[in-house]
Order: sequence, then structure tokens, then C-alpha cells
Amino acid sequence: MDRRKIEEAILTILKEIGEDPNRDGLLETPKRVAKAYEELFEGYKIKDEDFLYKQFETTYTNGTVTIKHIPVYTFCEHHMLPFFGHCDVTYKPNNGKVVGLSKLNRLVRNCGRRLQTQEQLTDDILEAIKKALNPEYINVKVWCRHMCIEMRGVNHSGSETFTESTYDIKGE
Repeated sequence: MDRRKIEEAILTILKEIGEDPNRDGLLETPKRVAKAYEELFEGYKIKDEDFLYKQFETTYTNGTVTIKHIPVYTFCEHHMLPFFGHCDVTYKPNNGKVVGLSKLNRLVRNCGRRLQTQEQLTDDILEAIKKALNPEYINVKVWCRHMCIEMRGVNHSGSETFTESTYDIKGE
């Protein structure tokens, strides 16, 4: 990402919306936004499954592993506005392998650092787990509030969108 180009684009946006980019509160804004974008969109640089390659042997093979309420922060690809909420990730280990629990949180964070739809986010989380772990079963549930619904258009606050993706090695 070219920070200078992002700064120039933000400067143009500020001018076009009628702001004075030379006023005190906005002098450093283009630099701040460019720096924030490097972090907020770093999901384009890091492969999702890279968080899941460190695995541990386990004798736990009869049940599932679930992490609930993993925070989700991302951006809608249609309006570039945030949507946020949480997700639950469940998988059933296969071949006696599990990942460290924090790795699923890191995966979700990385998946969120791109422009996308909630449906795509849900599928990306599932596909990364499938690729890295080859588990018997995966279920990803995501609940989010979308600022493109709350701040513009219909202007309804508080509604949540729910998406769910499931994979079962048995095809069930």
C-alpha cells in the first residue's frame, strides 16, 4: 500500500465534502487515515490459513472445539463502512490435531481486515480452517451490525445480520 497515495486521496475527499484540510483538527488526518488503513486492511497481505499451521497432537477426537463471541470488525465492500459483531467457531478435530485457541481469534481478525460482505467473511473463516486443519466438521456463525444500514439509507440502528456456514466431511 502506498501511504502517500492514500494521503492524497483523503485530502481530496476532505476538500470535496466541503472541509478545510488546513484547519487544526484535520492537518494530520490524511497521515492518520493512511496509517490506520495499513492496519485495518492488512488482511490482503497475510494468508488466513497461516495462523493455523502450528498444530498440536490431541487424543480429543470424540467432541468439538468451540470458541464463542470472537470479536469481528471489518468493512462492507459496497460502502466502505464498518460492520462489527462477533462470531462462534466450532470444529471437530481430525487426525488428532488441534490449534492453539488464540489462533482462531487471530484468524477471525485477519479475515476481517479486508473489504467484503458478511457472507464472504463467514465463508473465508470456514475455508481457512478447512484448508489448514482438514477437520471432520466446521460451523461458523457470525452476527454483525452494519453501519451502512445504521448510518445511511434506511437509518435503522440495532438490527443484526446473521450468517452461518457449515462443512461436514461426511457430506451431511
